[in-house]
Amino acid sequence: MATIRDVAKRAGVSPSTVSRILTGVVPVSEETRTKVLSALSELNYVVTTHQPPVAGLCVGIILPKNSAQNISGHPAFYSATTTFVAEMEKHQIENTLVLLDDHVQDIEAVFANRLGGYFILGTSEEQEDVLLPFLKSKKIPYIILNRWIDDGVTNFVNVDDTMAAFNATRYLLQLEHRQVAFIGGNRNFRNSKLRIQGYVSALGEAGLPVNQACILQGEYSEEYGYRVADELLRLEPRPTCALCSSDMIAVGLQRRLRELGFKLPQDFAMVGWGDFMIASYVRPTLSTIKVPNAEMGTQAAQALLNLMKNPSVVGMQVLMDAPLVVRESTFVPGTKLTAK
Repeated sequence: MATIRDVAKRAGVSPSTVSRILTGVVPVSEETRTKVLSALSELNYVVTTHQPPVAGLCVGIILPKNSAQNISGHPAFYSATTTFVAEMEKHQIENTLVLLDDHVQDIEAVFANRLGGYFILGTSEEQEDVLLPFLKSKKIPYIILNRWIDDGVTNFVNVDDTMAAFNATRYLLQLEHRQVAFIGGNRNFRNSKLRIQGYVSALGEAGLPVNQACILQGEYSEEYGYRVADELLRLEPRPTCALCSSDMIAVGLQRRLRELGFKLPQDFAMVGWGDFMIASYVRPTLSTIKVPNAEMGTQAAQALLNLMKNPSVVGMQVLMDAPLVVRESTFVPGTKLTAK
């Protein structure tokens, strides 16, 4: 029996184009329609009722331009996107990148070529405040990754950022640290704000004041972690540990502190975020919050498939566990905590 891919090859088009013609979801040119219909006839293609209603469609992966230029350098994005694409391919669904400028000026242009659904990741709060209302108003299926918008109608897959940050900060406090820094990424990301909330809540539970100077934010990158080390060491009193909002930030911080002669973790302890592969290879190995990025990509694909099959569904929300993995980069402070 001929498949959609066989028809697409005969007609010289993509499988998603064949599916669009079969389902009537997205208009196509008359010339393309004629080619596909001819191929269907030549191959005696039979449309069966058990085929998934979304089979062969194309979904958009929405990313900011600056993130898409080096997606392999973002372990979380790369892992989640890879598993998302793999899950969609099981259903003969193709994908295409939809790149966003920093400021979304023309939302209609972003969705000029309407696709079957959208997977959103790496966007800022400003971008989301334009994207999400548009998608909801047009009833376009979408799922957003690594964002928690507790309004009851936004579709997302995420971990509980606030609770994960709370648990990690509490752990550092239980190790008798009292000067705990928070080193975060982009301050315009919703998850960045949620992580700070968890950090602040843990300090409050311990009866400790919040020193705003100890909340440092820049980029989710190793380079930022390296640069921020000098800023961190100028603080008075100097923090003895840090919750880093990314393993890559923690790796950069480790590198710079070792250059400055610090013994790790004796002179400075840290917890990362993500549990990327590098967390097990750096020395000392990195205590970190384990984010199931690969599983989140798969869950996002499955959620989006359900939304594409059932457009009337709203508030598809998947919240996954993010436990703390304890390794060598944390310790019980002793007496040797002087800066070098």
